[in-house]
Amino acid sequence: VENIHIVSFVPDKKEPVQEQWVSRVFRILQIESKGQSVLWDLSSGVKKVKHPGTDLVEITPVSEDKIAEIEAKISGYLGLVPFYDVSRIPPDAKWGPVTDEGLQSAPEGTQVYDLIWEEKAYDGSLSAKKWRVFADPQTSLPQRTEFYEKLPGESEYTLRLIKIVEYINESK
Repeated sequence: VENIHIVSFVPDKKEPVQEQWVSRVFRILQIESKGQSVLWDLSSGVKKVKHPGTDLVEITPVSEDKIAEIEAKISGYLGLVPFYDVSRIPPDAKWGPVTDEGLQSAPEGTQVYDLIWEEKAYDGSLSAKKWRVFADPQTSLPQRTEFYEKLPGESEYTLRLIKIVEYINESK
């Protein structure tokens, strides 16, 4: 994947909490959140920030360390999976297809999978986590991800975050 657009939502909100555009070809990462837009142009070595409510764009040079950090983000998993390294997935995590006939949010033909694990909080309590991915059956690429959490004492998972993924070609 060379160019991707990721829109993040929290449940019950119409407006996204964040949008990301990534071009691995042009070495660009743009993030919009709360009306602020930050563009990392690694080929030019600059960061451009447009603050909410103004047309002014602040341009600053980027250090080599920061370029390496942003380059790792651009070439990495882009926040689409819950673990930045597969070795961090707990050994008792469960991965498998979702076969729930009542699953209504998946377009027909979409493959849906869940990764379920537990995490220990600072107070020692365990919370259950679930990452659901909706994948295109032809490309195996994620089209949507959902992150759920079930806190101690709760019987059902609560949807916390939705990410919609669009793959962009240069002509768009």
